Amino acid sequence: MIQEKELLEQTSFKQEAEMLRALGHPVRLKILCGLMSESCCVKIMQECLQIPQATLSQHLAVLKGVGVIEGIRYGNLVIYKIRSSFVNQLMTLLIKEAE
Repeated sequence: MIQEKELLEQTSFKQEAEMLRALGHPVRLKILCGLMSESCCVKIMQECLQIPQATLSQHLAVLKGVGVIEGIRYGNLVIYKIRSSFVNQLMTLLIKEAE
């Protein structure tokens, strides 16, 4: 128990809190759920989610801003994937609970 207390005192959890805050929207959770199975571009995400491209871009910017996802550019195409192992583990738990 003492080691756990010391660990909690040494860890600020700021980055984790920011990531959790970014996950606090159903659309962002849907984006991440889709990215769990495979990397994806904006056009396909937009078709799947049926939301305007501008709205999707705003959600992607929030997720990217806190390090949850990253975009890899191939010419004009940007492919997004989950970058954070922390979020990957959380999404695995959420998906398992939803089943």
